[in-house]
Amino acid sequence: PPELDGAACMGSGATLTVRTPGELGCEVVVGGARIGIAPLFRHPAPAGRCSISIRCESGQRYCEAAMLRASTHRLLTVEPTAWNARSTQ
Repeated sequence: PPELDGAACMGSGATLTVRTPGELGCEVVVGGARIGIAPLFRHPAPAGRCSISIRCESGQRYCEAAMLRASTHRLLTVEPTAWNARSTQ
């Protein structure tokens, strides 16, 4: 995953929606903690500068670093062209 300060993703109160069009059985890991299988809708997530990693049964992978803020919702849609990519936002 992108390089992050491990302590940066320790807050709480963010929510995350993850969509993976065309892919099933995708495990979502935020800040090193498994939070569920996509699609996720407004799922509780840690707050702070976090790595978001997605691995699908098909072998597809996606990873990005993102700022998740308490009391804020983030939508992440992994488009087919973005698989096996790393992004920093």
